[in-house]
Amino acid sequence: MSDVLVLTGVELETRTIARELELPPLRDFTFPVFGRGTVRLAPMGLRATLLNQRWASLLDGLRDPLVLSAGVCGGLDPRLTSGSVVVPESVLSPS
Repeated sequence: MSDVLVLTGVELETRTIARELELPPLRDFTFPVFGRGTVRLAPMGLRATLLNQRWASLLDGLRDPLVLSAGVCGGLDPRLTSGSVVVPESVLSPS
């Protein structure tokens, strides 16, 4: 199985997903991170404002992780249901 890093916008989303997936807190971090084995879950702040300061520590110990963006707000489209996958037409980065 590949290493997986799941990023959310806000801490509430992180804690909700961690609870549903039964992922315990990882105490080696100075911010809320949950996981088990090669799976980690952490908040990046709205518009990924905390990504630069958290990225290196999140990657430590993971090998070429699959990076997923996840959330629980459901505000994209009322037709979306729990478990829906949304694939963007493009992805914007800080650069």
